[in-house]
Amino acid sequence: MTLGESLKKARSRSGLTQREVAQKANMNYKTLSNWENDVSRPSPDDLARLATIYQVSVDSILGRPVRLIPVDDTTPFGRAVIELQEQAGYYRDPKVAQRVDELKNRPGLRILFDASRDLSDEDIDFVVQFVERLKKKEK
Repeated sequence: MTLGESLKKARSRSGLTQREVAQKANMNYKTLSNWENDVSRPSPDDLARLATIYQVSVDSILGRPVRLIPVDDTTPFGRAVIELQEQAGYYRDPKVAQRVDELKNRPGLRILFDASRDLSDEDIDFVVQFVERLKKKEK
């Protein structure tokens, strides 16, 4: 994934338009568009500002693995923990991880997946259908 694709994905997950981000970051939306389309690259300061707006880490935008717990990577135990974290990822089932990643782009459902780590694909279907019924009921 390119930096531009990663920036676009982070913005999409935040539920913001390019114009909204540009306004919050006090920049021209065309600049943001150029970054998302890999025409140009943001400075480190701009990247940090976008990460703050999107409420993600700069490391996640850059595609670096995010460690779940701080560990001392100078010890054999610490290196083993890091390796396990990187192999396992947050979700135990890769199919569920992919599904959650897709659903996180739907702002009304994103919050549900913070606690869904141990759910099956069928459980996720049930939760999504339930939430969608509740949303229809509210209208």
